[in-house]
Amino acid sequence: MFKIRKTVNTANALLLASSIALSAPLWAENNNITAKAAQTNYSKQQFYNKFQQSLVDRQQKRIANENNGGNKIDEDVELQEENIIIEETNYDIEYIEDDDFSYTIEENYYNDYIDLDVPTGKPFKSYMDARHITNKSSIQYQLKSQYELDDSGIYMINGRYACAIGSYYSTDVGIKFDIVMKTGDIIPCILADCKADEHTDALGQYTIDNGSIVEFVVHEPTLIPNISNQWGNTGDVSTLGGIFEGEISYIRIYF
Repeated sequence: MFKIRKTVNTANALLLASSIALSAPLWAENNNITAKAAQTNYSKQQFYNKFQQSLVDRQQKRIANENNGGNKIDEDVELQEENIIIEETNYDIEYIEDDDFSYTIEENYYNDYIDLDVPTGKPFKSYMDARHITNKSSIQYQLKSQYELDDSGIYMINGRYACAIGSYYSTDVGIKFDIVMKTGDIIPCILADCKADEHTDALGQYTIDNGSIVEFVVHEPTLIPNISNQWGNTGDVSTLGGIFEGEISYIRIYF
């Protein structure tokens, strides 16, 4: 089941709702209700447009995979109808007075997300050196100018770990997401690169060779000593311990 949640942050007034109200002046007490409805409908439309096609694509992948007798889905991947749950918080309303009319503006920052399932039994977390991102015309390469190296050897952008995940979750480079661990810990991430479909399972959830769901972008000379043991480099970022250790519960994608 895909769980989609819409929350509203209290901040400055949303300009779009203002423009809607200005283009069609709303009178008397009903003005506020109409403006709120207009903004809510617009937000919902944008919301559905963003994920409708991706949900259809995922369902088609599942169906194709089930029908392909030579490439069955792993037993630990639960197949279920693609239900969408929408939760909305109460809207905070700001009333704007004008000489001729008043109208309502919704708050300006929507923090929307979708929680996506992960296959179980895959605690391994791989890495790639940032030097492998070489296409200077790509968004991935442009993001490198924002990299900051943390003590572990993983690159971060504005407090989020630079990572790659499979196409099942997103191919929108620069999007923010959280790796929510079964321990309850949260690894804040940003999509710095995309895993190639030919390297992942049929659904695009994990790398076939090592079972890794998430791949961190790193500086190998700094990282490797931190994830090595008496036998050498483990190749597993989980070896860092702390929030990186253990299995992933689900991935929360923000949009």
